[in-house]
Amino acid sequence: MAKKNSLKNLDELQEAIVVTDNSFSYANECFNRLKDNLLLYMDGGRKKIISMQSSVSNELKTTVACNLAVSLGFSGKKVLIIDLDFRRPSVHRAFNVENKEGLVEIMLDKITCENAIQKTEYPNVDVLTRGNKVYNPSFILTSQKFIELVEKVKGEYDVILLDTAPVLEVSDYIHLSKITDGSIFLVAYGSTKKSMVREAVNEIKKNGIEIVSVVCTKCPKKMVDGKYHRYYGYYTTNDKK
Repeated sequence: MAKKNSLKNLDELQEAIVVTDNSFSYANECFNRLKDNLLLYMDGGRKKIISMQSSVSNELKTTVACNLAVSLGFSGKKVLIIDLDFRRPSVHRAFNVENKEGLVEIMLDKITCENAIQKTEYPNVDVLTRGNKVYNPSFILTSQKFIELVEKVKGEYDVILLDTAPVLEVSDYIHLSKITDGSIFLVAYGSTKKSMVREAVNEIKKNGIEIVSVVCTKCPKKMVDGKYHRYYGYYTTNDKK
């Protein structure tokens, strides 16, 4: 059984796993809602590959991706999360695994896919980290070898989550349209400008990627006593539109 996190303040939520399988919490309910919407969209497994995207950095994209993976895993879905944020990889920190050998090493024929994929402490959740630095991510994302890798893992997992770089910071998202079934788009309450969201969404759609759901992060959750608890507000999600 995965251990329960005991977080005390807002900053600790960055790249933290807060979903549990043995207690009721607002975080659990929000991620369950997102998970259920995603499973509905996936149409019984016909669609498997979901990219996690945001306009800019610090919108909790990796945090949501990793917690969604855990929620799916608790539901019995076999999940692989691939770190495609080549400049700021952080999936390995969320799951407390090594980032020495990963996707980059697979592409360079230094390690096999089977040996690069790591199991996490959470049931049914595996991770493929970035590995060492690469200065031209397009070389990987446009390669036939990467496409073949994605096709291979599609046959082994129920859900594949791609943690990608922010849309307005790098152009990696352009190459994902060939392999992505849909995208979950994140918007940080109170910090991401409307113009940024509009531009990022236009770029995603222009490249043929369907936005499955929008997740609003860092937003306050008004509790019964009338106070705002930003701890829980991190995980407020919107239904698919």
